[in-house]
Amino acid sequence: MPTPDYDILIAGGGLVGASLACALSGRGLRMALVEARPPTTRPDPRRLAIAYTSRCILNSLGVWSGIPACPIQTVQVSQQGSFGQVQLRHHELDVPALGYVVTAHDLEQALQRPPYPDVQRWQPATLEDISLHSDGLQVTVQRPDGLQHRVTTRLLVAADGGQSSIRQQLNIPVLQHDYQQVAILADVQLPQSHQCMAYERFTTEGVFALLPMQHQQATLVHTVARTQQDTLLAMDDEAFADYVGTAFNGRLATPLRFSPRLSYPLHLLKAYQHTRPRTVLIGNAAHTLHPIAGQGFNLGLRDVAALAEQIAKAQCTGLDIGSPAVLNRYVKERDWDQLTGIAFTDGLVRVFGGGSPSLRRLRSLGLGLLDALPPAKRLLARHTMGLQGRQSRLARGLPLPQPVGEPSA
Repeated sequence: MPTPDYDILIAGGGLVGASLACALSGRGLRMALVEARPPTTRPDPRRLAIAYTSRCILNSLGVWSGIPACPIQTVQVSQQGSFGQVQLRHHELDVPALGYVVTAHDLEQALQRPPYPDVQRWQPATLEDISLHSDGLQVTVQRPDGLQHRVTTRLLVAADGGQSSIRQQLNIPVLQHDYQQVAILADVQLPQSHQCMAYERFTTEGVFALLPMQHQQATLVHTVARTQQDTLLAMDDEAFADYVGTAFNGRLATPLRFSPRLSYPLHLLKAYQHTRPRTVLIGNAAHTLHPIAGQGFNLGLRDVAALAEQIAKAQCTGLDIGSPAVLNRYVKERDWDQLTGIAFTDGLVRVFGGGSPSLRRLRSLGLGLLDALPPAKRLLARHTMGLQGRQSRLARGLPLPQPVGEPSA
């Protein structure tokens, strides 16, 4: 097989795929990014809770300074009808913030702002007919107008989301669990300052998360049984404001003014295998989580940082970036963080999702004990901030290693 057309072919041009392209740009790698969705001028409506470690990674990529972000300095976790609660404060962990809230649109714009002359973008297009050869993969780039391009690559990165077509084409088995829940999303205009405080509130109706945003606004994420979706979406603004206010039992100043509500179904997905020959799955293609702890994108961004580091190390030592040795090192490095992230998120859903009186009493006791044990609170906070386990170079604010004889970025 002749020299491949690309060193890296990234399937998926969303936030995770774009972050990987950003991390590896300027290293002399020939890259292409293939995105199935057509370009759109409509802003992405999602709001993202960016963990402290993710902020460090984005800062290392050189994009953080251009993103409007609201810091989360305090997190209050409570249960309706219970005195037990936990407060996590940034100064107790010696960090400027526990996390940050940004819009997906602003993050996407920041990732696309720098010029990437070494990254070719195919959009809209899909990848089909993946076949393995001795020193690379052959794939077909399929465009909606019927044009096809047969290209070769040393490494294929599947960052194409929970319904990953790459994962499906390679018949990679997955663990799936339908939570029978939806997330109701809305922005909230507050009558007074939120003081950079986030709330996680457990009620018999479901879980409410209220995250601070800029300009005295917040964003609400309410996870609820799917059977209640139509009722909540049909409520007028006043009725929905009363519903939310009752759940928080006077903790929020009124009146609350909400944007139009959106919803999406919730499920757990984990691929049993994250690599195939010259192929690796990252982000939601490898693991799709419940939003209860806001870990989904953060886990994917840590995938990006670890994979970029392994590719950079392979360049420095002359290894084939698509070889089993490189991909196995990536999997070994990410395995613990991914497993604990999935277990932590799924455990929260199961423990705090039930509404029986005995379970509510147990949760109340647990919250009270946790708040009284600073070491346990610190462990919880460090986990949600992405600080547990080995930290990648980008998470530590260090540049990726450069091949000998090449200047640092």
